[in-house]
Amino acid sequence: MAEGTIEQERRICIIIPCFNEAENIAQLISSIRCYVPLASIIVVDDNSPDGTADVVRGVMKRDACIDLVVREGKGGRGSASIEGMKRALDEG
Repeated sequence: MAEGTIEQERRICIIIPCFNEAENIAQLISSIRCYVPLASIIVVDDNSPDGTADVVRGVMKRDACIDLVVREGKGGRGSASIEGMKRALDEG
C-alpha cells in the first residue's frame, strides 16, 4: 500500500428477490458461489407458498454468508429488491 492512500475493503452483496422458486433457488445460489465465492447473498422471499424459504434455510446450514428475509405478504419484485438493499446497507 502506498503512503498516503487508504486501502478499502470491497464487499459484494447479491440480492435475490424471489417468489415460488423452491425448484431453482439452491442451484442459483450454487452458481453464484462458483463465480463470486466471497459474496454475501440476501434472499428476499416474497411469502412463497412453495417452500422457497425452507430450501434457502437448508442451504444456509452449509453457507454462513446467506441471509434470508421472509416477507409477510407478496409485495412484488421491486419492493423486495429495496428491502434487500436496505438489509445490505444495515449489515454494512
